[in-house]
Amino acid sequence: MFTVDVAIVDSHTLKTTGLYKTVRHPSYLGLILIICSIALCQGSILSCIIIIISTFLALTYRIAVEEKALITEFGDQHEQ
Repeated sequence: MFTVDVAIVDSHTLKTTGLYKTVRHPSYLGLILIICSIALCQGSILSCIIIIISTFLALTYRIAVEEKALITEFGDQHEQ
């Protein structure tokens, strides 16, 4: 249920099974792995640093926004 803008709608439920049981943001983990692979394929340490750091900063911000929304909506259930 990914959208560009972080939003929780009435039909959202908190997933706590499968991959979500061990990894809090599996789609972001996958994106980080993909971005790191692309950066390494560039063959330049400078491009690796730029790509990885910029992606990490953007995802860190996005995750913080999502965490706040999830805690607001699901409270202790999300914390657990």
